[in-house]
Amino acid sequence: TLPVPRPLSTTADLDGARACVLIGGPPPTAAFGARDWDDLARLITMLSRDHHMAVTVVTSRRTPVEAYAVLDRLRGSDETLLTLVDHRAGSGGTIEEAIGAADLVFVTADSMSMMTEAALSRRPAIALYPRERQSHRDDEAVDDLRHRGLLATTALDAIEGVDLTALIGGLSPMRTNHLDDLATVVLDASARQDDKR
Repeated sequence: TLPVPRPLSTTADLDGARACVLIGGPPPTAAFGARDWDDLARLITMLSRDHHMAVTVVTSRRTPVEAYAVLDRLRGSDETLLTLVDHRAGSGGTIEEAIGAADLVFVTADSMSMMTEAALSRRPAIALYPRERQSHRDDEAVDDLRHRGLLATTALDAIEGVDLTALIGGLSPMRTNHLDDLATVVLDASARQDDKR
C-alpha cells in the first residue's frame, strides 16, 4: 500500500527528497551516548541544510530522553525541516505513514523490528550504528538484509563523510510486496507436495 518513492540515483535527486528517521531504544549491545545523539542531530541538519530534505523522525516507546532533548533543540532551529512523530504524545501520525511519505529511510541500529520495517519498505534504508557496539544475536539477520541489498549500514559518527548516493546505489530495494512473495513460496511448496502425492 506504500506509494512508490522517487529515485535517488544522483546527488541532484537528493535535493528536495523526503527522509524518515526511525529511533528505537538502546539495548546494552548498542549504547547510544550523548555524542551519538549529537551525530544524529548533525545528520538531520545536513539533510535539511544541504539537500533541503523534509525529515520526519519517528520515536518508539524505548527512545531515551537524551534523544528527545536533541530533537527538541532541532525543532527550534531554523536550519531543519523537522516533523516529529512522538511516541510519548500518542499522536501526530504512525510509522507506516512516515515511511510511506519518505523517499529514504534511516534507522538507529538499536531496534531489529524497525530495521526490518525499513528494509521491507521498498525504499533505500540505512541503519546507523553508535560508536560503542557489541555483537548481538540479531547480527546474522542484519547481515542477511545487507547481503540482499535491502539495508545499508554505516557508523553514525562517519555519516557526514559518507557519499549518500553511493550508499543508496549499492542497495536493491524490494520492488514487490514481501507478503505476496511469501504467498508464492507457500503456494509453490504446496504444489510440489501435491505433485508428490
